[in-house]
This record gives sequence, structure tokens and C-alpha cells, in this order.
Amino acid sequence: MASVEDTESVTARVRAALGRLGVDLHRHPVGLEYADGVLTMEGALPDIATKKRALERGAALPEVRWVAARLRVEPATTMGDGEIRDHVRDALLAEPTFEECAFRVHRGGAIDAEREPPVSRGVLDVAIDDGVVRLEGAVPSLSHKRLAGVLCWWVPGTRVLTPGWMPRSRGASGIKRPSGPRPSWPRPAPRPSCRPGPGSSSAATPSSWAR
Repeated sequence: MASVEDTESVTARVRAALGRLGVDLHRHPVGLEYADGVLTMEGALPDIATKKRALERGAALPEVRWVAARLRVEPATTMGDGEIRDHVRDALLAEPTFEECAFRVHRGGAIDAEREPPVSRGVLDVAIDDGVVRLEGAVPSLSHKRLAGVLCWWVPGTRVLTPGWMPRSRGASGIKRPSGPRPSWPRPAPRPSCRPGPGSSSAATPSSWAR
């Protein structure tokens, strides 16, 4: 069990590392807890890149064996769950890669079947709760799963993406990047990506979906 001195040392060094990243901890407070090699990071950060860098800095400490990631991203544009759901639905339905996948949207206790192909190669279930996009079902490959995650993250109101599904097979199908122009919703300028720290929570980020 970590001593009080160890805990304070680890959290102080993580806090200093976040400061060197340029994170304004007064505007974006990050809660830090450390015990028995597990670092818990909780709070809201301005963008995906900062979130991934923060997780990377926390995981870089030699005492840290596992990072419990409870960080989320502040939405670039304020949207209600209904608006986010509509954008996510439209993006996934418009992508030809998923034409042979059934698509269902959860609205409260109701489930609306948006598409039911004659021969289904998979199923996509989408639910939104307070900006958290939950994807469930089964898709033909890991590439399909990655693409669905990217399309969801392009909706700026998305704060957290929680995957609850698995590809039907392990092999990637070699699908191409999303067809057509990228959605025109307001979003922050892209920044260099960083690999998230080990032991991140089930809330996925674009890099974890794209690996």
C-alpha cells in the first residue's frame, strides 16, 4: 500500500507534468489519486490531444503500473443528446461501408430500426446519454469498428465514446477511409495524436479505436 508521501509525490509530479503540457488546472481541474501503482485521473480537458497527452504523462511515471482514465473532453460545440444522436445516425447511415449492417438507434426505452438489410453482415446500436456516445453490436471487422468510432468522434458534441461491441472476425477487411467530404460541423483544428496510457478505461479515444 502506498504511503501518504508516495501518493503526494506521484500526484504532485503528474500535476507538474500537466502544467508543462499547458493545461490550465484552474480552468480544467483534474482530480488525481494514487494507490498501489494505480493512478486515477478524472476531469474534463479541452480536446482529445490534450486528454491523450495527459494520460501518457501519467503513465510515464515509474511508480505507475495502471492508469484509471476518467478524463472526458469538453464538447467543441454545445449540443443536446437529440442533436448528437441525429448527427451520429446520419454519419453512420451515409457511410457505404456499413450498407450491409443493420442499424438501430436507442431513444429512451424505445429502439428504432433505421436500417434492416436483407442479408445482414453485422449490427450497429447507438445510444446517447449526456454527450456520451455508446456503440454496441457486432461488425464484420476491426476496420469497421475503427471507422465507426472515427465518424462518431467527428460529431463535436461527443464528449466520451464508449465501445460495447466486438468485430465478428479478427482480420481487418481493408476498408477505405470514409467516403465523401468530411462533415462540416464546427470542430477544433487537428493536433498530433499521442498513445493513451496503459490501463485506460473503457471510454475510448480516437487513437485507441484506430490501433
